[in-house]
Amino acid sequence: IKSSVKQELISQIVNQIKGLSTLKKKGYKVGKLKFKSEFNSIRLKQYDVTHYLKGNKFKIQGIKTPIRVMGLHQLKQYSNIDYTTANLLYDGINYFISLTCFIDKEVKIKHNNIVGIDMGVSTTLTLSNGEKYDISIEESERIKKLQAKLARQIKGSNNRYKTIKKLRKEYNHINNKKNDIANKLVHCLLDNYDTIVIQDEQIAEWKEDGLSGPKIQHSILGRIKNKLVSSDKVVVLDKWFPTSKFCYNCGHKNDNLTLKDREFVCPNCGNKKDRDIHAANNMIYFYLKYYNAPGTDVSMPVKRVKFSKQILKQESTTSLV
Repeated sequence: IKSSVKQELISQIVNQIKGLSTLKKKGYKVGKLKFKSEFNSIRLKQYDVTHYLKGNKFKIQGIKTPIRVMGLHQLKQYSNIDYTTANLLYDGINYFISLTCFIDKEVKIKHNNIVGIDMGVSTTLTLSNGEKYDISIEESERIKKLQAKLARQIKGSNNRYKTIKKLRKEYNHINNKKNDIANKLVHCLLDNYDTIVIQDEQIAEWKEDGLSGPKIQHSILGRIKNKLVSSDKVVVLDKWFPTSKFCYNCGHKNDNLTLKDREFVCPNCGNKKDRDIHAANNMIYFYLKYYNAPGTDVSMPVKRVKFSKQILKQESTTSLV
């Protein structure tokens, strides 16, 4: 690689060390610096100098022959496109190019509609309109066989290293499947709804539950949540909003509702509905009522509605008309 790329590589290492130093000053445990056998990301910072496109190939400074890259044909559909920085990535199996582009913003059709989304263990996503998505991608039988084989092999041996590479490839395949489904699902939601209301579910804590842990591990909930909150169409309700137990019809809170109850029944007004659909509709109700109330934070990239005890006291004396 040329000197400019080497200098950028050194800058990345320096910035990472500075980041660790900052974390250490804040009280985080960062451990000792260790030797890194691989560096799987090289930044190419200047288009037409460190890198550029040449037909269906990608030219990198320091490499004589342009590299054929799959997927570059997707860029030809845009008439006015500007290229900037890029990253050469290695995931242990394959090499990738991450190219930053700027294109003219598309004019999208306004739907003027809103949807609430309940995330759960039994059903991955439940929409307020009744649609449900249950997605689970488990480890393949090949992974289980490779893991058993790895346990029998001697550490440091060539055969063990080959098995690790095969395992890495299989996990990479599963990871790509999860990313593909999450990307398509989030794109569909953002394309069809102007406002999406979700609750700030603590998905990482669900893994600690012995029964829910495996189900969460095989789901794509974390990916979906992270992708949704990065959009300005999404509003996040505080986790303390009683979306499952609260009845938006009469304002009563059913504290007797348990996780085993898959249907919400209000003991006060008799309102009966699927538990997850009811929770998703409650999200819309709380959003419409409290989005502009004190405690709402719209200055951050993620629009949040905070919960306070006054909200529940107020709800107990009012009902939805």
